[in-house]
Amino acid sequence: MGTLKVDTVTNVAGSGAPDATAVTVGNVALSSLPQMEYVASANAPTSPSVGSLWYSTTSDVFYMYDGTSWNTITFTPPPPAFFGSRGIFTPGQQSAFANVLDYVTIASAGNATDFGDLTSSGTGTSAVSNGTRGCITLGQDTSFGFRNGIDYITISSPGNGTDFGDLTSVRGFTIGVHGTTRGLFGGGYESGYSQSNIIDYITIANAGNATDFGDLTVSRYRPAAQQDSTRGLFAGGGGQNVIDYVTIDTAANATDFGDLTSGTAGLPSGGDITHAVFAFNYGSPSSNLCFVTIQTTGNAASFGNLNASNSLGAGNCGDNTYGLFALGNAPSESNIISRLTISTQGSATDFGDLTAARKDLGGLAGG
Repeated sequence: MGTLKVDTVTNVAGSGAPDATAVTVGNVALSSLPQMEYVASANAPTSPSVGSLWYSTTSDVFYMYDGTSWNTITFTPPPPAFFGSRGIFTPGQQSAFANVLDYVTIASAGNATDFGDLTSSGTGTSAVSNGTRGCITLGQDTSFGFRNGIDYITISSPGNGTDFGDLTSVRGFTIGVHGTTRGLFGGGYESGYSQSNIIDYITIANAGNATDFGDLTVSRYRPAAQQDSTRGLFAGGGGQNVIDYVTIDTAANATDFGDLTSGTAGLPSGGDITHAVFAFNYGSPSSNLCFVTIQTTGNAASFGNLNASNSLGAGNCGDNTYGLFALGNAPSESNIISRLTISTQGSATDFGDLTAARKDLGGLAGG
């Protein structure tokens, strides 16, 4: 393709500029189109047209003129991919240990559908996601021994799990937080049911063994967890009320964030890009919820209630609007899924049922 270069354009007589008012594009006269402009300057343009754009080099902000005043243009980035449309719940303890994976469409209340199976049955599983791939720890086996294995699935394609690699130590009842690249597994039970403070990390897109990330401030099994795009929270676990935080892409020991309103163990959590909501209780099922703002530090405040009591359930499964909570024990093994609108402080509603009642399961989202 050639290039046409023109230094001067004149009218037919060669005596001046052409008459652009008669120019049409697709039978539309250019003169009829709005005269919009874009200006980058320290001060607002004078005599702007409706729809004109101005970038303020002083405040680093975009504005649009509405005929009367300049209005700020805000850009809202999409949520991370791990706030996806599909939610997946991992195996747990039914009447016996299971390997079943369930999935739901988070925005559409209804019963879960069978997704596939992990490579072996177990309970005390946990999960992380980058939006495309989910990685799931195998937890405790049917002989009550702990395992270090991790399986992976492709969230958009129902099917069975495939071996991913191993944790740095043999343990179950961990919990996972994740960013767009890394997944972290924290806490858990080790041999002899001693509680662990270990945090491991994996690169979710690349199958392989986990690497040591750092330590929690307190050893505990099955804390709750939630994250935004940069920070991960580990809350409660083992009857503790402590909340820790980490920067997901920076390997280091966890830092104290604040406290839950009560000690917890094995309870679900949900959230959006701003807030983390935790169920809390220890010793008997409860419907109580509390929340924190992820990018601050401080103690949790009361949020509302689930629509049924729970313990040993699963969360970390949401689309940035809704958070789904599998109730676990309510007070016996339950198939109930609750849905919470994270931005609205209040109580959850019934979403539907798992394919089988179970406790000590995990959750993730993506797709």
